[in-house]
Amino acid sequence: MKAFNKLVTRKITKNKSRYFSILLIILLGVAFYSGIKATSPNMQIAANNYFNNQNFMDIEIISPTGFSEDDLKTIKLIPEVNDISLAYSTEVYVNLNNTKLIIKLLSLSSYINKPSLIKGHLPQNNQECVVDPQFLKQSDFNIGDTVTFSSDITLNTILVTNVCTIVGIINLPQYISLDRGVSHSLGGEINSYILLNDDAFVLPKYTHAYLTINHPSNFSRFSDEYDHLLKTATEKLKHPSWVVLDINSNAGFLGYKSDAERIAAIGNVFPIVFFLVATLVSLTSMTRLVENDRTEIGTLISLGYNRKSIIKGYLTYAISASLLGSVFGVILGFLIFPRVIFSSYSMLYTLPPLVVTLIPKHVLFATMIAVLLVSVTTYFVCSKLFKTTPAILMRPKSPTAGKRIFLERISFIWKRLNFNQKITYRNLIRYKKRFFMTIFGIMGCTALLLTGFGLKDSIGDISHKQFDEIRPYDMELTLKDHLTQTELAPIHQTLIDYEINQIFYANQTPLEVEDHFIRNIYLFVPDTQENMDEFIHLRMRSNHREINLNDDEVIITEKLASLLDVGIDSQLTIVTNNQQRLTVKIGGIVENYIYHYVYMSKPLYEQLTQQNFSPNVILGKTSIDEASLSPNLLKQPVVKSVRFVSSIKTYFVDMIEALDIVVLILIISAELLALIVLFSLTNINIDERKRELATIKVLGFYDIEVSSYIYRENMILTFIGSILGLIFGYFLVQYVLVTAEVDMLMFSREIKPQSFINSVLLTCIFAFFVNFIMHFRLKHINMIESLKNVE
Repeated sequence: MKAFNKLVTRKITKNKSRYFSILLIILLGVAFYSGIKATSPNMQIAANNYFNNQNFMDIEIISPTGFSEDDLKTIKLIPEVNDISLAYSTEVYVNLNNTKLIIKLLSLSSYINKPSLIKGHLPQNNQECVVDPQFLKQSDFNIGDTVTFSSDITLNTILVTNVCTIVGIINLPQYISLDRGVSHSLGGEINSYILLNDDAFVLPKYTHAYLTINHPSNFSRFSDEYDHLLKTATEKLKHPSWVVLDINSNAGFLGYKSDAERIAAIGNVFPIVFFLVATLVSLTSMTRLVENDRTEIGTLISLGYNRKSIIKGYLTYAISASLLGSVFGVILGFLIFPRVIFSSYSMLYTLPPLVVTLIPKHVLFATMIAVLLVSVTTYFVCSKLFKTTPAILMRPKSPTAGKRIFLERISFIWKRLNFNQKITYRNLIRYKKRFFMTIFGIMGCTALLLTGFGLKDSIGDISHKQFDEIRPYDMELTLKDHLTQTELAPIHQTLIDYEINQIFYANQTPLEVEDHFIRNIYLFVPDTQENMDEFIHLRMRSNHREINLNDDEVIITEKLASLLDVGIDSQLTIVTNNQQRLTVKIGGIVENYIYHYVYMSKPLYEQLTQQNFSPNVILGKTSIDEASLSPNLLKQPVVKSVRFVSSIKTYFVDMIEALDIVVLILIISAELLALIVLFSLTNINIDERKRELATIKVLGFYDIEVSSYIYRENMILTFIGSILGLIFGYFLVQYVLVTAEVDMLMFSREIKPQSFINSVLLTCIFAFFVNFIMHFRLKHINMIESLKNVE
């Protein structure tokens, strides 16, 4: 048995290239699978631990009239409720030199939604406050500065004073994303939040209640069981005058949960291709190894070794390679992927640093699949060979016989080919197994490369398509509601004074769809449709055909239609910001990439709402600098906020950059896979044809001609595999795009021609690189090999 163990050890040392090709391909597949699959749960664990430490709410109840003692008793009687914390909230302005920030004021809670102190200290009296880090970025304020609040209403009915001193900087668990919500009282998006002590408010009743529910220990806020508990509790909290929101209504939590799920979905797709290619490489490597050892196997059987023992030796070879590859793959996967991806998302979310936790089930699954694939292919190869008698095994295998190929029957083509070209085409068909293995391997690599580039194209195109093609305006003014023409006249004149003649009036308000929770939906009602296409293009994505509003139907954006699973002529019940329920018919679905819109004509709006149309938004085109224009527009009493498209672009560029890191990982992984596959298959090809290559050297071929003999075949197979990979990759891109989208975004679904070219070029470059390396091996083929005959 010792002699047999030595034989196995020598087999590994003598066949290091095959051994390491199996090890590396398994390492890459396991690293990618275990790393990507670990990223999503690790992101969830990091967020869940943070929420637990800050005692993040499970449910928020908003009462416009405030909570009475009876209300509190009703809430506490619900068995699912564990604890309750009451808070005040209001929205105010903070005036800066060139803009007006909308600020959400909150009362400080010490045990639910606990703030995380970054710098300074918490308020100690009703004239001190702590601020959102985002507030300091948007202004020139710092700790020790005094902030003055303003509003459209008298603030002394809400606050003790409208002046406070900044004493600290904090993060709140309910604001882990950059989204601070929408102000329904002031209009526009909330810029930041500021926290005050309870005694800084003079409101008669608390307006917000934060609840935690009873749940088992070690629970996850991202689990289905938790969602079921939330649903049960919220159903029991229904009240005619309350707005009940669970944690899934929180923009930060929902966005983070969606991003983690998208990463998990990508992790379900890509490793499949990796493992399929690994199976092909393993099958080819082990087939060639066993075929090379025919004489040795025949001798061992003749000496009395049973077939199981011999198979065990080859299984030891294959399984040891796959196990080592799995171990190193798991280590690299866990060290690299979760940290890199989480760090890219840290620009979008405020969370503590990631502590990577090993996920045993993913490690075991990846290792099991890797070992199983290699073991099964090895056993299959050995079993097939052992059906042959020892006497035949002890003789070298006869070379594959050459046959007439189909191209030879097309005489007008065949007769124009030179000798080398004819040999190349015959050899391609002669070695069918290598032909298909190489093509499928290259196809998988090219498909992964195209998927990476396609994702980058689709993600990168969002900003350009949305803000340069679909909504090509420069600024958006939010106005007070229900303005008359007389009240609108001053702001109209101000715009004309600044030579902003391209303006468009509309009514835009937040919207909900009945029985669906989808954030960032807006009802958009244009004042007129005459010049609407200069500011908003209502067009189909597939053919850019323009769609016009009519007075009987609405038009909705494509991603919203997808989320609601509706189409043209479907009925839709929408809920306006003043809680009116309107049933409308969908007349068109238009291209849009950021947020969701329902477009309705002015007559239809007035008919359904029984209200006169009044614009609350002005869209404008201008080349004037934002800093010069904003202060003068904000001086107008009817203007609530001024938002320039350039600032929105910056926000989405940051979001897209986070996804770009994931895309880069996919491209690098695909490139490494292509390199390993080409190296392994070319190496095997040379081993298979040593006698043939030695013979043509004896016939007088120079080294470069011998190399070209192999190169031509490799490049043809690489090209065929690349073209098939582009076809497979196109469909893979479409699947991954749908999987990786977040609810508020839609990717462009378009792959640039350059990405197809780059995918093929990269694959060909790797093929050239491998050919260059193999040239030196071909130079050292011994011509004596040509004298070795079958007999």
